[in-house]
Amino acid sequence: MVMQKKVNKRKLLNLIIFLVVIFTIFIYFLNATHNYNLEYTINDVKVNENYHKKEKYYSFIFTLDNKEYEVISFDKYTNKRKLVEDIKITKNDNYTCLSFKAKNINLYDVCSNEEGFFYPNNTNEFQKNDTYKNIQIDSLENHKFLLWNYHEFVYLSPKKNTTISLFNKDLYKLNLIYQTKDYLLVPDYNNDYQFSKINLITFKNGKTSEIKLRYDLYFDSYFLGDYKNKVYLYDNKSELEYYIDLKKKDIYKTEYKVNNDGKWEKVTNQKLKNNRLSFSNTEYYNYTLKDTKLYGTFKKDYLVTNKDVSKIVKVDNLDIYYISKDTLYYFNPLYGEKPLLKYSEWEFNNTNMIFID
Repeated sequence: MVMQKKVNKRKLLNLIIFLVVIFTIFIYFLNATHNYNLEYTINDVKVNENYHKKEKYYSFIFTLDNKEYEVISFDKYTNKRKLVEDIKITKNDNYTCLSFKAKNINLYDVCSNEEGFFYPNNTNEFQKNDTYKNIQIDSLENHKFLLWNYHEFVYLSPKKNTTISLFNKDLYKLNLIYQTKDYLLVPDYNNDYQFSKINLITFKNGKTSEIKLRYDLYFDSYFLGDYKNKVYLYDNKSELEYYIDLKKKDIYKTEYKVNNDGKWEKVTNQKLKNNRLSFSNTEYYNYTLKDTKLYGTFKKDYLVTNKDVSKIVKVDNLDIYYISKDTLYYFNPLYGEKPLLKYSEWEFNNTNMIFID
């Protein structure tokens, strides 16, 4: 009898373990990401909804009157489906716009007219709320900025504004400079042809430090990119590739190579010398400048702003920062266009002068 009870308890325990394992597997597969494609219709608009598991983004194609409108979202994956709940259609003689009500993700409005596709844009005028070192400030949008003004860096952040002096002379252009997620790397421009020191400016607090190099590098060099806290550089004069270890604060020679989508590829010295190669990552949404017109592009071009744009400063998924005349703007199709900073020099020179964290 006692033996039978022990057997029954063991069977019950095994059953419980089995059910827990099955439930865990079910929850795992329920929440695991999956590629999928769905088609449905809302208010006479055909919806093609896709999730791209490897690339981690949603794409939507909305078809109305035989015209396809595209929307992309980098929001976190959800196991819900048919994410679009309602579509508002706005039409007049000049344009057609679609607005979306969606669950679990954010979708931006899209429009079209006879000339093509565009994002509806608010017209926020620049409002000066502060001025520091001749730079007019509308909004920092909780970002930190390092701005070169020919003789020092101006550091702007929500917590403090200050200046950072590194050199004993004025410089119109900083041709060799590189930004990582946390730092701005600035070679020692107190020398004319070679440098053996790199200044690090920390975006978090504006503090500076130095990396003393074991090799003299020529200013006739260029940065290839960064990967895992290492910044890679090619010296055209010495015809050598180096990497700077930001944790060890040291420099090392390395073989000729570039990194594309996290994978290393060997290249020749001649290719590095004749082409300004750079590390690359596949982007599924791009901003492009055509003449002076700025477009957001997934498969089709969408006009971002009617302003003439002279330079794209930074892109991060749907976020973009750009210069029009003397003003730095921020844009995201979810939020529209927002003026941030104004500096008279930017209308004439804005190369390697604006760095944003």
